[in-house]
Amino acid sequence: MRRSLAALLLTVALLVAALVPAATGATERPVLFSTVCANKTFKPTRILIACGDASIRWKARHWTQWESNEALAEGTVTFPNCAPNVPLFKCKKRGRDPATVRLFRPQFCPKQGRQYFTRLLMFDSEAKTKSMERIKLRFSCADIR
Repeated sequence: MRRSLAALLLTVALLVAALVPAATGATERPVLFSTVCANKTFKPTRILIACGDASIRWKARHWTQWESNEALAEGTVTFPNCAPNVPLFKCKKRGRDPATVRLFRPQFCPKQGRQYFTRLLMFDSEAKTKSMERIKLRFSCADIR
């Protein structure tokens, strides 16, 4: 009797051990990114950096990392490329630079029932103006589509 009970307990323990990682992985959902200005919520292909006038846009070429604490991507930033004295709404000339985007600081948004990245940091290493070298944006749960 003792042998069969021990064998049964061992079988149950092995079964539970095998199921726990699978159950944990199945319930883990990726952190999302979505704002009024972002079309997608998981690995967006385009993000409007200057949302109000859509003058600065970033397009993903390749997401190199998407984890629960941060996401990193390489892409291209497009921006108005006129003289400083030309108003943005009149500027038709566009510039392009390679740029990286980092999403970070995930937060649980109760209304959506999910975690979302709340910070965006864009680096343009070829920027001709200081204001384009590094752009940092903050988002709250209220900003989510």
